[in-house]
Amino acid sequence: MRLLPVETLEKLYGSRYAVVVLTAKRAMRIREGSEPLVETEARNPLTIALLELAAGKIHPEEPSAEQPAEEEPEPTEEDGEEGSLHATMMPSPGAHPAGRASVQPSGADAGGRWGLVAAQLLMVVLRFFHIVSGALWVGSAFLFVGFIGPSAAEVGPSAGPLMSVAVKKRKVAKIITWLGMITVTAGWILWIKNLRDYGGLGRLLSSGFGLGISIGGVLATITFFVGYLGVGRNVERLVELGDEIAAGGSPPTKEQAERMATLGADLERYGKLDLVLLILAITAMSTARYW
Repeated sequence: MRLLPVETLEKLYGSRYAVVVLTAKRAMRIREGSEPLVETEARNPLTIALLELAAGKIHPEEPSAEQPAEEEPEPTEEDGEEGSLHATMMPSPGAHPAGRASVQPSGADAGGRWGLVAAQLLMVVLRFFHIVSGALWVGSAFLFVGFIGPSAAEVGPSAGPLMSVAVKKRKVAKIITWLGMITVTAGWILWIKNLRDYGGLGRLLSSGFGLGISIGGVLATITFFVGYLGVGRNVERLVELGDEIAAGGSPPTKEQAERMATLGADLERYGKLDLVLLILAITAMSTARYW
């Protein structure tokens, strides 16, 4: 059993509103302990509810003019598609009786609703940090590695004070590192959520979307460590060496010159690798939905 596109569910149930209402209410019942009506390894109530909709296991009942709302009677054969005034969701013929999901408000409904709202709010917050910090991480890393670093190397020792202020006072290397850490951490939490929704690693990786975000996550993680250890730390070492030479008031010694050349070469090599990995990670993430 697989999830159907929203457009397909709209055709089956009449409107997107109906799909949303049915899914939300059925998910509440599943969260309260109702048995799933389809065989699936998924654990997320919303995912299970959508799978049940796709399988045609639940459907809305139309209100009956002959039956008062407060009585909320059981639907009969004569009623056909007509049932309670509260539009309960009933399993289709042959479905498990535990699948019945009345929509009459209750304390449990309120608790389930707030639980769903809290879960959705958490996802919004995680996505916000993942996207915003990711954009800042990529932009600042590209600017620093692609332009500021090479420009400072071309200018030579006169660029030392500028680099010292940027790295030591403004903490640019540490800020870029923290942006990368927030991006990667939030991304893996979202990945775990998708893992649970799909019902296992095998199911997740067997889908194009799951494979795409997994590859993107691995590449982003590698990028973070390359940027932290290969770029950030070497920038700090290079600035410290420049300050040491400037404090001496004399040209750099042979050892200092060799060390500076080594750090510069390492910084250039790791910087290029960092940018390539970032581009690959972004490509995988942004195109995963179309794999």
